[in-house]
Amino acid sequence: MINKWLIVLGIVLIDQISKFLVNNVVKNTGLAFGLFSGYNFLHIFLILIITSILIYFLINSNDYAVYGFSFLVGGSLGNLIDRIMLGYVRDFITISVWPSFNVADIFNVIGVIILIKYWK
Repeated sequence: MINKWLIVLGIVLIDQISKFLVNNVVKNTGLAFGLFSGYNFLHIFLILIITSILIYFLINSNDYAVYGFSFLVGGSLGNLIDRIMLGYVRDFITISVWPSFNVADIFNVIGVIILIKYWK
């Protein structure tokens, strides 16, 4: 099994590098889909709590769930870095029928899918 902390670190690095390489970004000051824009301090506080809970489950999980929690922690930390350093999350992937998103968001979705499959 791959070290869960290497997965988390890898996801954070991939996310941050991808955001660095892209010039045209959407500044998302909200949560998912841009909801509740303009409450960055509150978002940071809530995301720190949620990420702490995810880290707890990551530390105490085994088997297949480790991958789901690793993806969620990595994705959460990637976007949290943006919020703390910039005051917004950099979204740059746009599909016409969906709001803009980024690599961290992709890993978050994959993490949720893994956990759903694990608990099914």
